[in-house]
Amino acid sequence: MDASSLLWTQPEWISGAQQWIEQALRQAGERVSGPIEQPHIRPWATVMRVPTNGGICFFKAAMPELAFEPALTLALAATSPNCMPVVLAADTARGWMLTRDAGTSLRGILKEPDDLRMLDPVLPLLAELQMAWANREDELLAMGVPDHRLATLPQRFERLAANRDVLMVGQPDGLNEAQYERLLAARARYAGICARLGGYGIPQSIHYDDMHSSNVFLRAGENGTRRVTFSDWGDSSVGHPFFSMLIFLRSMADLMNLPDEAAETPEGLPPMLKRLRDSYLEPWQRYETQHKLVEIFNLAWRAGMVSRALAWDAGIRALDEAYRKDLRYTVPAWLGEFLLTL
Repeated sequence: MDASSLLWTQPEWISGAQQWIEQALRQAGERVSGPIEQPHIRPWATVMRVPTNGGICFFKAAMPELAFEPALTLALAATSPNCMPVVLAADTARGWMLTRDAGTSLRGILKEPDDLRMLDPVLPLLAELQMAWANREDELLAMGVPDHRLATLPQRFERLAANRDVLMVGQPDGLNEAQYERLLAARARYAGICARLGGYGIPQSIHYDDMHSSNVFLRAGENGTRRVTFSDWGDSSVGHPFFSMLIFLRSMADLMNLPDEAAETPEGLPPMLKRLRDSYLEPWQRYETQHKLVEIFNLAWRAGMVSRALAWDAGIRALDEAYRKDLRYTVPAWLGEFLLTL
């Protein structure tokens, strides 16, 4: 990827961002103590690593379509400060945010299957955060968080399925004709899945769509405790909370070097991943029984795959044409994954 034309790489923009960082730190009673680095540059966002006399901080800026992240992060931190990033400063109009270092990512900590037991206290925290935002869709939407509510997904799926160009039908990285015909035939079934999900007692809330092993952090605390931080909420949406487990459990399967088929369907999850599923579902028993929660989880896995494809489609459309071609495969890839679960 040639990043030379991106806003984040322009000297004037970098200078302005660094001035904002320095001002934010002064207001917090701190100062920059070394070179500011820019380790993460993507078409949709950038991250700078900022050494300060109070420890490492991170600055993040995102494209306008993702500029809701600072406001969302602040709102979630107000209800769940024990598991959200510590925000030093935020410019919600520009989508800029400066946060404290959150520790080590799960990717840097979890090495063996037994290590997954570290997550026993982690996943219930996400459930509690989502329950704190249950039935508060209007507040989330007002912040600019994308709408992936169950009532909206079937119609959006219909429009996406009608676009052969976006699905790259007949192209090497797209759907083949047989897959495309199956996808068209699956539209009514998908609408039925969303309707069934809506019929259960689980309220819609914030969906953490980028919850993977590099975005969840642990930091050692007192008496052997660990402080968890759920970071990077820029890919979030308003939808079914169980959607969030799709990416997370797949990232855990990857981290444990499990074969792809281990996380292909929710029913086929190996015991170590089902254990994580149940850890997440346990707090939700205030709404439904464990048996029904597994049924809901299995439906949400499938509905979430289409939600993921829709999110990628919207994100790609927001990019300049030069950066779209390398990401176009993601939309048909996710819909192909959906077809494997039917």
